[in-house]
Amino acid sequence: MAQSVLQDFLNQNLISIDQNEEFTFLSKTAADVEKRIGGKKSRIIQATLVAFDPQTIPEEPLVSEVQDMITSKWKAFPSKCHDRPIPYVRAVLLAALQKLAAQPELAGIIWLTASNYLPYADGVERETALLGEFLLDVGNTYQQAVERQWSVGGKTNLPTLPELKQVAITSAVTIKKEYATTKMTLAVNGNEEAGNNNVLSSFQSNYDGQKNIKPSAAWASSFGQLAGGFIKETADIIVNSINKSLAEVASTQQLTSYTEAITDYLRALGEQATQQTAAHNLRSHLLWLKESLYSESQQVSYRQLSVAAGSVALAMDLAALVPAVYPVSVEYFLREVLRAASAAMDTEISITFTELLAAWQVELGKMAEPLPAVVAPEPGRQPLLHFVRALAAGTTQPADFEFLTGLRLTDTLNWQQAGVWLFRELQAAKLASAK
Repeated sequence: MAQSVLQDFLNQNLISIDQNEEFTFLSKTAADVEKRIGGKKSRIIQATLVAFDPQTIPEEPLVSEVQDMITSKWKAFPSKCHDRPIPYVRAVLLAALQKLAAQPELAGIIWLTASNYLPYADGVERETALLGEFLLDVGNTYQQAVERQWSVGGKTNLPTLPELKQVAITSAVTIKKEYATTKMTLAVNGNEEAGNNNVLSSFQSNYDGQKNIKPSAAWASSFGQLAGGFIKETADIIVNSINKSLAEVASTQQLTSYTEAITDYLRALGEQATQQTAAHNLRSHLLWLKESLYSESQQVSYRQLSVAAGSVALAMDLAALVPAVYPVSVEYFLREVLRAASAAMDTEISITFTELLAAWQVELGKMAEPLPAVVAPEPGRQPLLHFVRALAAGTTQPADFEFLTGLRLTDTLNWQQAGVWLFRELQAAKLASAK
């Protein structure tokens, strides 16, 4: 669903506008709703329940809240949509959720919540298809985080190992023989310009008649200065040339960049190794649970629990063991454990929510550990998890079920579905309470 869900609602004639600015009003309201519910992640659960329910009632507090937000931007909204504001409110909520779902963890809250309720949504076919496509996109975003956290081998996801780039080395300067000869000649020969202009003194040997030449002190001094200056100049040229070449190779910037790249690579390698180790350990724990059929929360075998207690206990045990982000295969694992624990689970015979709630109400009072506490919901629509906890605490009754959850007591499901339902909502609550 590449385009805005607001546009999809317009295309499907679920809402209508007379002017382009009215669409702008709805878009701006969606941005405000995104900030408001995104600031308190537990509200994303309630917003999802309301947005995905075509039968949402006007008395819902969140409906009134969003309706007021729309009116603050679109002054004519009450007069235009006084008889059917709900589709506009839901479209705005869905648009806000669509933006929030860009974050995989928030997408997880939406998917884990809506995937339970969408099969029970009672809307027109085109709207149901739209909501299904929307939820599929959200689920795909959530699965991106799953792939990172549950990878146990196969293709690694590491950055490219950096390479130290080769740098062309500038050849050191060489001194030509002719240059050296010329310079030394100037140091000796007094006839050349800028050469040694001092003369040598001559004398006659008293012994063999041989004429010997002895440099004068002035000539020797001048020669030393000229030749020494030339040698120093030559050495400086060579040394500076070599230093320049070495500096190009051992560039501080290049070495720093290479060191940073190596550090990032090693960090990613360490994180992946840690994740893979954790994933292997988690799988080992899950296999141990399946083989032992032992409930950590109830301190007994699942075989010793009723189907009602077993579905709740396994949902709690898995939620305590599995990270908030998990692959859908974990839900199939839950179903298989329930099937192995009780023959009554190995059936697709459906029960109504009336029967489910009655069984849970009896069993939850007997369980060694109740459902874990989660963030208290805002007034209005509640997920099944909150209702079941309140039912166990005696603060609500099955008669309140339809008003508080939007589900019907006559709707049906099987015990495996019930266990998965609670597990999803425990995971969504975990994501919603994460810092």
